[in-house]
Amino acid sequence: MSKATNRKSDSKEPLIASAPPQPIAVAIWASIIVIGICYLPTIEEFDEVATFDNLATSPYASNGALSAARAASALVILGSQLYLVVGPGFIEHITYLPGSKLRDCDIPITGSHMLLFFTAWSWVILGLSFAGMAYIGAANARPCQYLLRVVLTGWEIAAPCALLVSVIITYVIWPEFVKKGPGVSDGLKKPVTLLQHNLNVVLVASQLLLTRLPLLASHAALAPLFGTAYVAFAWAMQARISPKNGAVYLYFFFDTTRGATFTCLAMLGLLTVLLVFYAAAVGVVWSLAQATDAGVPILLQGMALAGLTAMLCKFRD
Repeated sequence: MSKATNRKSDSKEPLIASAPPQPIAVAIWASIIVIGICYLPTIEEFDEVATFDNLATSPYASNGALSAARAASALVILGSQLYLVVGPGFIEHITYLPGSKLRDCDIPITGSHMLLFFTAWSWVILGLSFAGMAYIGAANARPCQYLLRVVLTGWEIAAPCALLVSVIITYVIWPEFVKKGPGVSDGLKKPVTLLQHNLNVVLVASQLLLTRLPLLASHAALAPLFGTAYVAFAWAMQARISPKNGAVYLYFFFDTTRGATFTCLAMLGLLTVLLVFYAAAVGVVWSLAQATDAGVPILLQGMALAGLTAMLCKFRD
């Protein structure tokens, strides 16, 4: 995700080498983790839905066909991310809000730095969950329960994150880039970027429609816990991303130099948004189940879901 530069990178403001979070922000972050863990389902409750039937079968396709489709999806996702890592990279334009003590800058993103973004985290987890489900189905036998738990956890994190990424790109970032002038949104039109922001939600929607994959409200703590992991990662990496530019937060809302109130509210806002999108994904699952129980043909369900999915996708200005 790129941003257009508003302030000059050659600002004479003192260079801040590190901008760690305030103690109150760390305390709130730790409290969220404790609360999230307390609201996680028990192992027994989790195992009730982490089953071979839920993760590896479909009412509309054979296990082999489903596994092959998921394996192909995993190959596209993980292969495209690998292409970004070994490819030429790009320049990321970092800007901050007024009042920030950090410098706007242009940073080359190559190699492992391609994994710095929340989009990449969500994309890779989706790919790994598809790979895991493909393996479980291809084995055609009950695997170890630990693997079932890990794969279900990955799916229940990846699904709401896919919705979040697509909505933010389509309705927030892309329109903002268009306002900034011709060519600013060109980075969003690159093939791999389009896959990350569009194919992700298409794949999730197809799984919700055609398989038995669960998304339970009682597992909602997984989303904010994933968010806290990324927050900790952003804090840990801010002084390492580009030392010559000082502290760097790839997303302006992680900027700790605007004060403790801003840091805490931004963190709580991110985690709340993740919960909202988890609830939205659960709502889609519930609606499809209600439609099936009411005898609504799968074709009509698919058309309705395709229309909703199309609203979340964007390919051009």
